Amino acid sequence: MINAIYDAVQRLGFEHGRIIETALGIGHFFGLMPEKMRTRSRMTGIELVH
Repeated sequence: MINAIYDAVQRLGFEHGRIIETALGIGHFFGLMPEKMRTRSRMTGIELVH
């Protein structure tokens, strides 16, 4: 599922930029990000703890 999301955003023209993950969890969205995108992007992860 995560790889399909990255495939879709790349088809829409996103190559790099600011990325916010609002439900970080164990970090799979950042961990599975294509390397070329990861090295050129600024990432922010947020996890709320009750």
